Amino acid sequence: MKEHIYLLLSVALLPSLLYAQPTPAESGPMIYARVSKGSGLNLLPERPGAFLKAITDADIVFGSALTKSGRFQRRLLGHGAATRQPSDLLRSVVEWSPEHRSVVSADKTGSIKIGVFDDKGFLLSNDGTWIQANAYWAMKVDGSELTGEHQIAGTPLADAGEIHFDLSSLVRRNWDFESKNVRWDGECLTFSARMANECPIRIRLRTPNDALRLGTDLSEVAMSDPQLGLCLCWNRFSLSPSEKLRAFASLPANVIEKRLGESCKIAEGEFDWRQAPLSGSEGEEQSHRFAEIIGLSTNPQYDASAELAQTYESADERLKFRLAARYPSEIWEVGNVEGFADCFEEMYGRLSWVIDERYRRRGELLGIDDEAILWQEAERVTSPIEMYQLVQRARELAAADIFARSPGQRIGFLAKLAELGHPPFDAEGGEFAQEFEDPFVEAIFRARWQWPCQTEHLTACQKIVQNYRVETIQSQVATDTLVRLDQIDMIPTLEIELWYREHVLRAPNPAHGMRMLTLLSSRKSGQAYLLNRLRKNSDPLNVTAGVRNILQARLDAVRKLKRYDFMSQEIVLELAQVLRPE
Repeated sequence: MKEHIYLLLSVALLPSLLYAQPTPAESGPMIYARVSKGSGLNLLPERPGAFLKAITDADIVFGSALTKSGRFQRRLLGHGAATRQPSDLLRSVVEWSPEHRSVVSADKTGSIKIGVFDDKGFLLSNDGTWIQANAYWAMKVDGSELTGEHQIAGTPLADAGEIHFDLSSLVRRNWDFESKNVRWDGECLTFSARMANECPIRIRLRTPNDALRLGTDLSEVAMSDPQLGLCLCWNRFSLSPSEKLRAFASLPANVIEKRLGESCKIAEGEFDWRQAPLSGSEGEEQSHRFAEIIGLSTNPQYDASAELAQTYESADERLKFRLAARYPSEIWEVGNVEGFADCFEEMYGRLSWVIDERYRRRGELLGIDDEAILWQEAERVTSPIEMYQLVQRARELAAADIFARSPGQRIGFLAKLAELGHPPFDAEGGEFAQEFEDPFVEAIFRARWQWPCQTEHLTACQKIVQNYRVETIQSQVATDTLVRLDQIDMIPTLEIELWYREHVLRAPNPAHGMRMLTLLSSRKSGQAYLLNRLRKNSDPLNVTAGVRNILQARLDAVRKLKRYDFMSQEIVLELAQVLRPE
């Protein structure tokens, strides 16, 4: 039979098997492509160029004119062409539903500067007050005028309120199909290549379970131009009407105005988004307040006049997070070794708390796999500003001279920081250029950010495993990184068994254990590892039950979407036998 390429576009979002009740159907594109050859199927990841060609030949478009509900984030980041250090950022999250269409924009620090809800806009002024005026906006992504695709104006636009994302046109306009650099990285489900102007571009897909929950396989599209110092990224795609997946609540403008109270002023002239301070921490408290009003974060109250160290001792977990991120030197005497150690330990605890809390709050069998959605979840547990502050504070701690005598602690701390996900204020790793001078550290971050890794990253991890004792932090982090890179076969038996014991069998809490099983089941080598443990009946009954449930959920999603790029057909057949009720 002649080989042919076809792209499957679903006409309805199939209900996820992870919920007790099916989620409402929602039309939208499911982007999973395959090559049919003879009587079998060869998956397009084996021919990435064919996958990209299939995208351009199709008509993969979604937006407010096609689906009832949806959302995605757009990031435009400028950075120095030579240093790659980020200089300016405007990230915007758009949402649409049958009732409302909204966009919220923040600067690099996470401070919300603009919010437009239907045809009313709120702009944070330099004096820390909100200006409310008539506003109109639209977002159209199709590859043309990339820097001008986001419109906000005071006068009506011809396409006001339209949200339009055309993946096919975006790729068609920018991809060089003669390029030999097209590649597929299965561990992070990513296609990457060079554009016609030699600039890098990548398309990341989701796991089948995420695709069913979020309504689309598309996770992220990113492109950059180092010479112009420009990075564009679109992620957090969702076509699901679920309230759990919303970034914020699209409230009527009059409700927001009422809740802002005296801090909101009605403008006499037109809405001019250029008046907003696009960088810096001006109006931080007002930004916190706005985020809380629209449900983007929780804003804990505390007595700022009280002694911070005493307040911290009696605070709940959420308030401790804010205080630790904002006032470490006021709570701990970081100038001496003992105080620094206390600060370090507490910050490590705050990182661990937010990582597990975003999992616990969702309360599902399988957590979200997409790291961009995980960062969104972290911002809802805390706030965008606090996540920025936490990352910067943690980086300062990790760079301190004291770690020269305890490099293992530094590695463990950086690994925990990386597990938060890729910060939206970073371009292509430029914010972390200092940390990435060490290829092992870069591998730690790239693996947890679901970015493709190179041979030098794998080699760096292997050397650590070979040269450090199994109980050291360096060895444990290297093992964890190889697990995330889908390279369990590279890990000696002693190291992987210790990793499994510490993270699953003796997990510090149930959320952590389930999160690690979710991680293992999202990698092909991890699926084979768990299958082998089931065959040997290696685990206690409670752990075995969790493993079976998670693998069954993965298997059901793969079968429903026929995503054999995620789980091989051989593993599918073996799992079906092992998981069959006795």
